[in-house]
Amino acid sequence: MTTPAKLYRNAIDLNRYSNWVAKRIIGSYNDLLVNTAQRLAGLDAVSAPAKAARLRTTLGQLKTSLNDWASNSTALSVRELEELAGVQAGFVEEQLREAIPIKFRDQVRSVEISPRFAEAVATADPTQQRGIASLSDNLEAAVSGAKNIKKITTADGVTMTLPNGQVLKNSFASMAEKEAAFFGQAVRNGFLTGEPVESIIKRLKGRLMEGDAGSISQLLRAGGESTIRANNQIRTLVRTSINQVANAASMKAYEANQDITKKYRYTSTLDSKTSPVCRALDGTEHVYGKGPIPPQHFNCRSTTVPIIDYEGLGFDPPPPSKLGRPGGDKNIPDGENYGPWLKRQPKTVQEDVLGSQGQVGYFNALSRKYGPDGAIRRFVREDGSEKTIGDLKRAYGDPSKIKAKSTLLQSAPTSKPKATAKASTKKPRKRKMLPPESQLTALGQERMDEIRQVGRDLIKEKAPSSRALASINRRRKAYTAELLKRMDAAKTPAVKAKLKARLMRGMDIEHRALRKSYAQMEKLREATLKTPLSNKQVEAIVNKPRFKGVDAAGQKVIKKDMDEYVRMFNGRGVAKGNSLRSTSIIEQTKDGWGWNNGSGVVAVTPGKKTQLFHELTHTLEHQDATLYEWAVGWRETKAFAIDSPKLPKWLIGKQRTVKAAPKPQFSLSDISPRRNYQSYESGYVDEYITEYMGKQYVSADISQPGSTEVITIASEMMTDAQGMLKLQIVHPDLFEVMVGLTQTMP
Repeated sequence: MTTPAKLYRNAIDLNRYSNWVAKRIIGSYNDLLVNTAQRLAGLDAVSAPAKAARLRTTLGQLKTSLNDWASNSTALSVRELEELAGVQAGFVEEQLREAIPIKFRDQVRSVEISPRFAEAVATADPTQQRGIASLSDNLEAAVSGAKNIKKITTADGVTMTLPNGQVLKNSFASMAEKEAAFFGQAVRNGFLTGEPVESIIKRLKGRLMEGDAGSISQLLRAGGESTIRANNQIRTLVRTSINQVANAASMKAYEANQDITKKYRYTSTLDSKTSPVCRALDGTEHVYGKGPIPPQHFNCRSTTVPIIDYEGLGFDPPPPSKLGRPGGDKNIPDGENYGPWLKRQPKTVQEDVLGSQGQVGYFNALSRKYGPDGAIRRFVREDGSEKTIGDLKRAYGDPSKIKAKSTLLQSAPTSKPKATAKASTKKPRKRKMLPPESQLTALGQERMDEIRQVGRDLIKEKAPSSRALASINRRRKAYTAELLKRMDAAKTPAVKAKLKARLMRGMDIEHRALRKSYAQMEKLREATLKTPLSNKQVEAIVNKPRFKGVDAAGQKVIKKDMDEYVRMFNGRGVAKGNSLRSTSIIEQTKDGWGWNNGSGVVAVTPGKKTQLFHELTHTLEHQDATLYEWAVGWRETKAFAIDSPKLPKWLIGKQRTVKAAPKPQFSLSDISPRRNYQSYESGYVDEYITEYMGKQYVSADISQPGSTEVITIASEMMTDAQGMLKLQIVHPDLFEVMVGLTQTMP
């Protein structure tokens, strides 16, 4: 039995719609918390009694503001869910019409949506209703005599709750109460431990500023302790509620047409690995009113598909479509999931479903690593694009089915008004966009974003604690510096002992986090060594380079390390792949210094795995012009300008004149006098993991142009879990690229 492809597209669009609704609620929440955090500034200079009074006032205002936010968020949700119910019912009715012959299409019955249905879903606690909520619907039906009209009533809304038995109104109210308490406790704890106010503010709000925009994922990455958890919870509540209302509207439309469909199929192939319950229910068929309906859990994106009763209608089902014809198929064949079907379709069909702003490239990159099934699952989970209710109406809905709008909350227009419309006199606040994640543009930027996203996905899955370690490390350093300063100024041994105890507690917290992160990083490294190459392919790549001046024992050691490199980077740097460059000869270095001549000859010392990884990665970089350009941009963006306060004083006045260099360069021997650098070697200065990472190759160098030391130094760090953790702490963006390279094919 086939499944209409439009139902899967509808599921993706609903996910994007939930992003749009959730981001509006998240934006108002973040602005409130950021504003409150910034009001803490200056408390260090206030006397203790005044500080306590001001803090009480600030926290009291926060509690009141969060309660107002909860009420407004509920009202906004009611309005959106009300419109969504009508749009979804219209979409389902249209799908039923398309599934049967033209002469039967006028038999499809419509569904009416009660104006109070969405309000009941969001606000009515079923344990408090006692059957009264449906009175208005029953009275309306009795007066109009419309007993045969199928309606989604207030009573239907009353019986619907989130998977935990709560409704949106109570969930938002509970969140407001808990987050106000958390914020207050975090501030008090900071004051008690002597943490500077600026550090407390940064810890609570992260890098967020009032008015920040961007995708939900960007807001999460920029947020702090008082926003990240709440933002995730808001997204979960909104996504689950939208799934709940959309499926309720769909089921009512099916039930209204039981002469056309008598059963439905539970479909969770879009995200079949999200939960065991959805995996077990996927593909099962049920009679209306007697089977499970999504959502079965929070963040559930499963849906239902009507099974057309062709036999009862007296005509044969349509023949299976021919696979792969231009324009794509309208139905998904029985036994095939959506990912493989979409992968086979032309780019025009893929863009129609996924979008035309780089989403297709991202989906195809995921497919190469995880297969089409895994790709569509990860795409839906990480997709940050948005659709407004206006977009859904244009794509699916019948505007005549949308009832009167709720007056609880008037939201901003969802699209730009036409030129003939009267312009609003109120000037909307301009929302500042978060900074871009790298300096590349066009196709190069799109490809590097894909690689970083794949890397970020694996890091989040395998080593979640390590992502927080960088924050812990930075906070502990600042905290330690402050405590040491206070210890020097302490007037009594008792005060000094107390400060020392605080210092030891902070170090203990970091050490515990460090041990946990090391264990997770080991698992992440194991995942980076899994490759789609077969063992025979790996062996053939490892055995291809010729050895020169290396004895049998040395060759064995080098091959062992090279086997690991080939598995980690899927053949890059050794095999030719899509490039004419490859590693063809491996020599033993005579002076201990490794090198790569840019023409396929590499010199290394047997047993020095970091050196082998470094030199092979030069070839990897030569093979990939986009990666090289990204590395150049990364190095130059991070480099200190001549007026940077972080530029070491001993370098001022020693900068070199280097053609086309956007920022000052210095001799590497001046940057690090203790190293034996050559006089012609120069580079940029920054807080790189090593000064050699800032090196720029010039004409006097023997190395081939088109090289940096960014990816090569990073590859050295990938040789063990400790190095990987250090790389993530110092350069998290570069670490995401390195992990992404291990998960994609050249």
